[in-house]
Amino acid sequence: MSDCQHCPRNTNEGRNLCRVCEERLATQLDEIPSLYRALEYLVGTKAKTSGKRTSVEASAPCNIDALNLTAPGGIADILASWVEDWYDLLDWGEPQLDSRDDRVTSAVHRLRGNLPWAVEQHPAVGDFAREIAQLHRRARRVLDGDTPRVPLCACTCGGTVTANPAALVAHCSDCHTEWRGPQLIELAETRGNFPPVPVAA
Repeated sequence: MSDCQHCPRNTNEGRNLCRVCEERLATQLDEIPSLYRALEYLVGTKAKTSGKRTSVEASAPCNIDALNLTAPGGIADILASWVEDWYDLLDWGEPQLDSRDDRVTSAVHRLRGNLPWAVEQHPAVGDFAREIAQLHRRARRVLDGDTPRVPLCACTCGGTVTANPAALVAHCSDCHTEWRGPQLIELAETRGNFPPVPVAA
């Protein structure tokens, strides 16, 4: 029996990620190319604002949050660094990724194709899962706007589960586990087994 590197579940199979986390990670990877294209579309558009400006200031020439994720050091470079890491561990030499326009899709294709190996053998696949979850969540947050999140309950890992009512998605602040669609129903049905969210005095 071994512990999942991304959540408190036991894998029972000598794997570094449980099957639930593997499926969620695969889904997040599959969605990243389309999220990236949507972020690129936002670059050059005015960033959304949710409140009043308290002083006179110049508007940003583009959506800064989207720019941070699409510029050097953002999603494309992070994915490429993981591809290079995996190729190095597999002794496959230097990966040949496509041009920047297709770099994200190319990197995701390579990561998805080798995900079964990583789940079983990569010593830091938990870190990979957390970083992909963070990138996915940041991209969704930029695209969804400033919809306030609602705290639901405490996660079994000790983090807080919050939901975005507009997007019908919930996630944990610490382990980055995400619930969508039918998974939200399952979460609602099991909330009685979750400890309550601590309330500050």
